[in-house]
This record gives sequence, C-alpha cells and structure tokens, in this order.
Amino acid sequence: MRNYFILFLFAALTGAFGQYTEYSPDFSFIFQPVLQDSIHHSPNFYDFAGNPAGLFEDESAFSLWAGGHFFRETGPYRLIYQPEEISEQQFSVRLVKPLTERDIFKGYFGFQRQADYSMPWFHQSRMLGLNTLVLGDSTSGDFILNGIFWSGEWAHRFEKNLITAVSVYYNVDQRLKQVFPKPENRHRDIHAKLGIQYSWKEWKTGLVFLYFDEQEKVQLTRYNLDQDLTPVLYKFRFSDLPVVLFGKTSEERTIEYGGPLINFHIGKILSRKNHLMGKVRYSWSDGKVTDGGSQPQPQGSFNRTDAEASVMARFMVFRNTHAGASYQYLTGKFNTEPPEFDLDAIEHSWLIHRAGIFLKQKLNGSFSLFGDILYENYHKKYLDRMTVNFYEFTRQRIFASLGSNFSLSERWEQKVWIGAGTYLVEDDQRTNNKYSSFFDGLFIRTFEYYTQQKTDLGAGLQLIYHYGPVFDIELAAEYRQNSAENFSPGNTRDNIFLLLMVKFFIL
Repeated sequence: MRNYFILFLFAALTGAFGQYTEYSPDFSFIFQPVLQDSIHHSPNFYDFAGNPAGLFEDESAFSLWAGGHFFRETGPYRLIYQPEEISEQQFSVRLVKPLTERDIFKGYFGFQRQADYSMPWFHQSRMLGLNTLVLGDSTSGDFILNGIFWSGEWAHRFEKNLITAVSVYYNVDQRLKQVFPKPENRHRDIHAKLGIQYSWKEWKTGLVFLYFDEQEKVQLTRYNLDQDLTPVLYKFRFSDLPVVLFGKTSEERTIEYGGPLINFHIGKILSRKNHLMGKVRYSWSDGKVTDGGSQPQPQGSFNRTDAEASVMARFMVFRNTHAGASYQYLTGKFNTEPPEFDLDAIEHSWLIHRAGIFLKQKLNGSFSLFGDILYENYHKKYLDRMTVNFYEFTRQRIFASLGSNFSLSERWEQKVWIGAGTYLVEDDQRTNNKYSSFFDGLFIRTFEYYTQQKTDLGAGLQLIYHYGPVFDIELAAEYRQNSAENFSPGNTRDNIFLLLMVKFFIL
C-alpha cells in the first residue's frame, strides 16, 4: 500500500522521475487531501519510508483484499513520446497474515492490461524523456500490454525494540504493437529489499537497502521485404540524430539497468497524537543498451543518481483539530554516453523543493473537513552536446484541495474532495539548432510542454460500505484535467480513475 512505485507517465505533474518501476494494488488518489487518506499516509515508517519492518505498526489483523482499478487518460495535450490515449485495468488480491506474535506476512498478486493508443514512433516504454537511446519505426499504432506482478514481505520481531524484514517484488509483461511488423516490448523487473527498525523510548530509527534489476527488451521480426509494408526503422541515439536503417529483416534491443538504494529514517513520538519523522535517501544506477541478440553490439550506456531529504510532522492543535506539515528536497542527474566515445553526450539534471500544510477539523462524530496547501519549485536543465542544444527553466506549482468525510448511515461512509493548482514559469531559455525534422517534436515540443502547463483541476468521490467488523466494500472515482496556457479543447488532458475493492477482515 505504501511501497515506492511509479504511476504511469506522470512526470509532468510532479517534475520528478522514478528511478525504478513498481506496480502496487494499493491505489491512492493524487488530489485527495493527505489527512483524509489515512490508509496511505499513516505516521509510520511503512508509509513514510517504505520500510517493510514497519508492517507491525501498519497492520495488525488477518485481512484479504480483492479488487481492481480502471484508468483512462486522453486528450491532445501531451508529450510527443506519449500515446494519444491510455487505458489501463488492474486486478489484484492482497493478503496480510500475522504468523506468530513475532512474525507478520504481507503479499499481493496482480494482473494488468494496458492499451496505448496511437503511439508515435517509439517501441520502448521505459524512461521516455530521459533515456535518449530509443528504437522506433516510421509507423504509429496501438500497443497492448499484459503482465503479472507480485510481492511478498515478511517482518520478524527479534525483541521488543528490534524488527527486521525482507521483501521481494517481481514483474513480467509483454507489450505488443498491433500493426505490422508487430514489435514486442517485454519487461522483467526484480527488486529485493532489506529493512530494519529499532525503537528506544520515544525515538525510533530505520534503515532500508533496496537493489533493483530491470530489463526491457524489444524484438522486431516478420518483416516482409517482398511487399511494400516494411517501415523505416529508426535508432535515436540522442535527441535529434536518428540512424535510419533500411532493409532490416529483424532487430533486437536489450536495455539492462539496476542499482542500489539506501534509505535512513528517524522519528520521534512526541505524544500519542504528535509525531515527527525525517529521512535521507540516495540511489544510483547504471544501464547499458545492446542490439543484435546473440551477437550484441553496444549502442550506449547511461547512469543516474537520485537524492532526497525530507521531514514530516503530525500534531494535534486542539482537541478536534489535527495538522501536518512536510518539506521535501529532491535532486537527480541522468547522463547518456555514446558507444564510440567516452563522454557525456546528454545531461539531464533537476532540483525540486516541495512543502505542504495539511489540516483536519472534526466538527462532530460523523463529519470532518480536510484541507491541503502545497507548493513546489522545480528546476530542470537539459544539455545535448551532439546537437549543441540545451534548455533550462524553473517552474513553480501552487496547489490546494478541500475534502470532507461524513456518514450517510450506520454502515455507509462518504468522502468527497476537490482540488486546483496553477503553474508559474520563470527563467526559461533554450537554443534552436535544428538538425532534422524530428527536432521540433523531440526538443522544442518537450520544452514547450513543461513551460506552458498552466492549471490542474480535479474532484473525487469515495463510498465505503461497512458490514460490521467483517468486511468493507469501497467504490471510488477521481477526475482530473491538465491544461496549458491557452485553454481550449486542443490544450487539455483528461484523466479518469475508478476503483472497486472488497476488504475482508478475519478476526
């Protein structure tokens, strides 16, 4: 429910890119106020730092969840390497079971299907916009992905104050283009995590070590050179220098990348309702791109570093008033190297400051109000030494959301929320050294997308049916719209999320 994961290709919303990919059945809504969503934002190390040793704080009973969610994104306002429309369905089961007084297990298994409609050029689907070593062809078409993912976590309490845990995650899927020559795009992801948590009086500390190993493979076969069907095959080595390959009967590309992540976190329980937590996180990874299958030919490599420092406080202002505050510092760098030369051909770097204030006001036994105010300052640099191009900008985002909880009856609970955000861009600059017809899409349009985004609007609804302490049925939906400076049907992007989950609690 609270593991790190990447949620579709929404780098444009947050300004940050995930360093690895992890799917989770525990779906959270982006616009829902933080204190309204206690399932995903409880003040413990499991939520705050993704530490599996925090399972004892987060879960205490035998439970089984089953359900799924539906997601649809559509609209012309998008990056050039994103599909015109995305439709995703995910179905999963999730089990939490205390094994003994000292052991607890959590695991989930899921199936997902995703359709990317009118995908231009690109055969790869990971790290688009970061990794500039891209394989594609001259056709646009639909991609259909089917895959399974699962995870298992086990936490063991050695003594009252010491808890250790292990976690394993695995994903495998196949993404097939629905037009000739139907290239395949496969992923294989393995993540292993070790966690430890130690408590002393009102203090507690934790440490997480994660290693991720991911692979993306593209295979193109069944070219028919006797018919006029063979598309032009492109290898984009950098942002604007495709190598055009004619007469190829097949092609295979493998991208392998991985690395470690270390997360240290510390917290203090000031009182039963007051908590203070902080963490520092650092990760680094390397990747290599090879073509040719049994006779691999190096196509280039890349490396990436990410660092984070954040602090979060939860406290009770008055008897019925709860508040929270957070600050997050994020920085990262991504470099691409060509196969022939020992130099950084592409450099991406970003620096993000995020701050938020969260409020909850309980008015009576069945009605509460929630509110969030968030601020983000995002600075990004991009340098392409091969085409002698760069861009740089600073973008600020201000976002506010309001929500309420109330009981319709003894068994029905309802949550509603709305949110709105605006973007302010300053210090934006770019070069314009054109090399080919792809330049406008890959360079100028990407820069304009980031610097012209203007507003986010959204609303959500959640209905929960409580059948005593035995089970809950949860139905939820959220809609959000992203738009550019010149608001019109051609400058918007619509996103719809639907969730249905049945939760059994075995006492």
